[in-house]
Amino acid sequence: MLTLNPGLKNVVVIGGGPAGLMAAERLRAQGCEVDVYDAMASVGRKFLLAGKGGLNLTHSEALPAFLGRFAERSAEVSAWLTHLDGPGLRAWAAELGVDTFIAEAYLARARKILPDELPVTFLPVQRIGVSVEHLAYPGTLSLSATTAIAAWTELGESLARAGLRKLVLVTSHGGNVAAMELVAR
Repeated sequence: MLTLNPGLKNVVVIGGGPAGLMAAERLRAQGCEVDVYDAMASVGRKFLLAGKGGLNLTHSEALPAFLGRFAERSAEVSAWLTHLDGPGLRAWAAELGVDTFIAEAYLARARKILPDELPVTFLPVQRIGVSVEHLAYPGTLSLSATTAIAAWTELGESLARAGLRKLVLVTSHGGNVAAMELVAR
């Protein structure tokens, strides 16, 4: 639990990663004005880099296959997971104030915080995107970046023909980021 000096009103958080953003959230909840500074152009980029450092809490590989990745250390890792398995890890993160979202949960939360008078339409979640980094694992479904860019561009063009003038693209998987950045231009 973060306990503050009662006279503290303005706080600077250095680092806009998950820990910095969580600290900023906790400080705001205690009434502080918070400024977040990061070396990157935008904060929260680690949330977009699932599996590339930081916590990837949405891993769904079967436990035997997952343990097999640790070769001679699989028994040791298995003992750890007996005490803190996937659901336990997500519960621990939730206790720290870190939500573990997949696309549907993220969008449900966004719907709740948007003003009622704001006319917003949510398209269905595209369940298959760019996931070439997982192609070595049997059963992985992925679009090439070229296919994803073409599909998302065509969806945007269809919406523009229907009169839509603003489109927000949201991803819950880091593999989609580069392609979505190209579509957003």
